[in-house]
Amino acid sequence: KIADANVTFAKLTDVIDDDTMATASATKLATSESIKAYVDGGGGFTPSTYAGEESVTLPNGLIMKFGSQTVGSDSTASVSFSEAFPNLIVQVQLTIKTIISLGSDAGLSATSQTTSGFTIQNGSAGAATISWMAIGY
Repeated sequence: KIADANVTFAKLTDVIDDDTMATASATKLATSESIKAYVDGGGGFTPSTYAGEESVTLPNGLIMKFGSQTVGSDSTASVSFSEAFPNLIVQVQLTIKTIISLGSDAGLSATSQTTSGFTIQNGSAGAATISWMAIGY
């Protein structure tokens, strides 16, 4: 057991209580109330920073690009980004927006992925609108 009289506490003069973290720095501490308010408020990222373009850059530096493309039955279509990823494309996700009959032969793949685009392969028996999302940095 340690008595409080035997423990020396440093005075904390660089503690902030700022719900927006506007006064934060690498050497200041923040109150737990400020941290919670900042995280609950979106952590500084607001949807208003997105203006409807093809891509958005997240606070951690990842870039999301998205769009849609109509692809004919059993065929391919190229997607070219309006601006290439600076370094690398990490992943492409594809979703068929068209209703597909149960038991039908359908498949999608994103091939030939580069920082500037990719190719969608539509294996369904009909033309389909494909939503895509690419993540990179």
